[in-house]
Amino acid sequence: MGYLRDCRHVAGVFCYRKQLPLALRSALYPFIGERIYGAWGHLFDILGVLGCVFGVATSLGLGVSQMAVGLERLIGITSGLSTQLILIAVISAISIVSAVSGVRRGIRIISQMNIWVSVFVVGVFLIGGPTLWLFGAFGETLLDYAINFIPMGLWFADEPGTVEWQQAWTIFYWGWWLAWAPFVGLFIARISKGRTLREFVLGVLFVPTLLIFVWLVILGGNAIYQELYASGGVGSAGIIDLVNAWELPAALFAAADGIVGSGMFGWILSA
Repeated sequence: MGYLRDCRHVAGVFCYRKQLPLALRSALYPFIGERIYGAWGHLFDILGVLGCVFGVATSLGLGVSQMAVGLERLIGITSGLSTQLILIAVISAISIVSAVSGVRRGIRIISQMNIWVSVFVVGVFLIGGPTLWLFGAFGETLLDYAINFIPMGLWFADEPGTVEWQQAWTIFYWGWWLAWAPFVGLFIARISKGRTLREFVLGVLFVPTLLIFVWLVILGGNAIYQELYASGGVGSAGIIDLVNAWELPAALFAAADGIVGSGMFGWILSA
């Protein structure tokens, strides 16, 4: 919703109708007018850039930790700090080359590769996992989410255990996604020129949300199913233990092992 709001305000109203710069400062035009070209506008753009830096740094850190654990499983190297620093350098170099080459070349190629890899992973988890159970879980959880959306959004933790959970999950992810709002909003604004408002809202708000629901149900549903129907009893699959120990990257691979095992196909899926 935040990405949609930023994109709509900057693109639809200020950039393409008022012919203002495609920048965050344009959203301040109704309040400070032509002064957006001065110090206040510069400050607003700088804050947006800093938000992007924090968002990219968080995403890079989480992604690198996941990749390091995967490399440890694949070729046996340690997933420590040195490996993660090398991965950060490599990923940063690839990202710079992709950005410099433009949207139609590097960014498009990497995005398409990411989509196909994601489709492959989801397909393996869907077909190799409890397919019918996942379909049922999708409808059940979607209905439950719609019913409890407002109560969950207004819930405030007041006990020691729940406070720590809310800070580590809800507030952390809230800040992470908010930091991406300036970049994502401007990017969507840039590629949405010529779209109708209906296409814009459908493509920015509803389609990504539905895809996230599908992704979470398939991957998370497999982990839940493995814990519910573990041979040693409920909760004995080991995935919950990894999550509680904050070994989150390893938890994903543990769920994959429960589907395809740790053989050659498991090696390919880890890659």
